[in-house]
Amino acid sequence: MEKLYECTCRFCGEKILRQRSNSTLCDNPECRKKAKAENDKRYRMSERGKATVYKNHHSERYKATRKLYEQTEAYKKSKSERAKKYRLNPHVAELDRVRKLRYYYRKYSALRYFTIEGADAITLEEFKSFYDTDICYYCGKKIEKRKTIDHKTPVSRGGTNKLENLCICCQSCNSSKGNKTEAEYNKWRKQNEKNRNNIHKV
Repeated sequence: MEKLYECTCRFCGEKILRQRSNSTLCDNPECRKKAKAENDKRYRMSERGKATVYKNHHSERYKATRKLYEQTEAYKKSKSERAKKYRLNPHVAELDRVRKLRYYYRKYSALRYFTIEGADAITLEEFKSFYDTDICYYCGKKIEKRKTIDHKTPVSRGGTNKLENLCICCQSCNSSKGNKTEAEYNKWRKQNEKNRNNIHKV
């Protein structure tokens, strides 16, 4: 008669009798399903498994099947639902703002064939405190429509992308400032205001 050992299932904790003393799996279908999932994951993480997955995902048959699946209504519906959930996450929205700002830095650097000092150096916490204001830096009025980010000293004039050289302003001030420095723009605004007042008096 074969000797049996009392073992414990590692999933449900049930006591079982097995021929081997190191057995850790009972006959419950749910436990066996979990064990299979564990083995599959272990295989996918191995070098052989990674190579197999890569080979299958880059085969012509897989690409053709995937292309057909992406054209179905079920895939489009699930994709739109995932996108809505992703956009509703407030943390994702904040990260997206920083990502857009950093993309602008990289694009601006690439256009001028040199790296702008301070690019990609801004953190999420710094950006949150910097972007929260609704008052235009130049005219001092509340921004009703669109907030824009401007360089006090333009990049074309030697400015950097560090926070001390950035400000939040309205679209009107950003457009009229052009490549002027902060001092030049303030002087230009005062001169324009004087000219307008003189015209009204006449």
